[in-house]
Amino acid sequence: DLGGRFAYFRCEKDLPTGCSLTLDITANSRYRLWINGNPVLSGPCKGDRNRQYYETVDVTPWIQEGRNVFCAQVLYCDPDTVEWETGERAAIFGVVGRQCGHRLAIEGDVLDSTGNTLETITTGLADWRVWLDNSYTLKSDEYTQFLGAIIERLDAGQTPIRWKNADFDCGAWRSAVAMEPGVGEDPFRFVGVTPMFRMREREITLLYEKKQGFTRCV
Repeated sequence: DLGGRFAYFRCEKDLPTGCSLTLDITANSRYRLWINGNPVLSGPCKGDRNRQYYETVDVTPWIQEGRNVFCAQVLYCDPDTVEWETGERAAIFGVVGRQCGHRLAIEGDVLDSTGNTLETITTGLADWRVWLDNSYTLKSDEYTQFLGAIIERLDAGQTPIRWKNADFDCGAWRSAVAMEPGVGEDPFRFVGVTPMFRMREREITLLYEKKQGFTRCV
């Protein structure tokens, strides 16, 4: 019962001043990256069965001295639900991924001013915690299924709205489970063994994000 739901991933690190960090990041099916409560990036670039794209981003401007909180909000869209957009679960056509639930892959080491590695936030190595959101679902009904549309249902009273803040306690969250490694090359394809995700660097330029208010109200 994972389709059309969010999983929240969180990792905390205490860092000194003058650190730098560049990340490679991807997810199944869609992610939103936050650092210290600031929205940083959304992705990944849409791929297919043979290509799982990842983004590379320098997140140094969002790193601070002391406690740092890395958060990823991952939406999973089950490919089996696309054909029949009915009932309590639906999927967004344009972001459907592999049929394997919420997956997050991040690789990145925190460097000091001399280039030495201080910490890592690489998934599978760092202490990432995860929580499956029961307050939000994508669904469809007898009307929207013929429009190629979906409905978002949210129980705001059950949503942990402060989960991206430094003072949030994620001690009750489960430790994320390491699955198969993300690999760029496919050395086993010659003997018929291929990884589920064949990693490729994003081939188009990243979209930029700019904070801007409304010009006026009408």
